[in-house]
Amino acid sequence: MKNWHTCESCGREAVYRKDHETWKTKCVFCWKEDQGITHSVSDLYAMHLEDLLEIDKPPELARLPLDFIKQLITLCHPDKHGNSQKATTTTQKLLAMRDVAAHAMEEKL
Repeated sequence: MKNWHTCESCGREAVYRKDHETWKTKCVFCWKEDQGITHSVSDLYAMHLEDLLEIDKPPELARLPLDFIKQLITLCHPDKHGNSQKATTTTQKLLAMRDVAAHAMEEKL
């Protein structure tokens, strides 16, 4: 039972659907664009968050504020997303970013 599927428009693995929802073929962002719906600020952050976390750079190059990273960890935690692999991977990356950001703050003190 794979719930994440590839968006037919943008190619990202960002379409969440239950087994009976085969009609869902686009991610929410592409669907909104097709419908002419303006993206909210939250939409824009969410669209680019995955790209930010998927960069091919080590976590020490992360430039997000520590407080924001902590909030993202809380929001992305696997316990809140059915222990999905995507949530686990994202949380692992955020934890690495948090550790680097905390270390950088300690060095400044």
